[in-house]
Amino acid sequence: MVTLRPLTLDDAPALQRVYSGASVRYTTGKALTLDQAEKKIRTALARAAKYVVTFTFTTAGLDRVEAMHHPANPASGRVLTKAGFTRTGTSDQLAEEGTAVPYQVYSLPKR
Repeated sequence: MVTLRPLTLDDAPALQRVYSGASVRYTTGKALTLDQAEKKIRTALARAAKYVVTFTFTTAGLDRVEAMHHPANPASGRVLTKAGFTRTGTSDQLAEEGTAVPYQVYSLPKR
């Protein structure tokens, strides 16, 4: 089985290289800038979050979705908010060194 990790803004330079190749220039007429690559990542993450929510409420039949993110990654919170989630608090998660890290918790009830 292959497990893909989510895209992050750190992937923007690689995405820029991929979308700056000859085939992209042929189709769009110009290479992708770093800002455009970052915007594509943010758009893709928001779209993916909305698809997960739709699947959860329709196919899986659940009544509520919860998500959390590391406090050092506020961009994930913005993606969740854009997808309709509301911040509900924090949840201490153990880091590798055994210390508690207060992850930000979000929820979205079925409407």
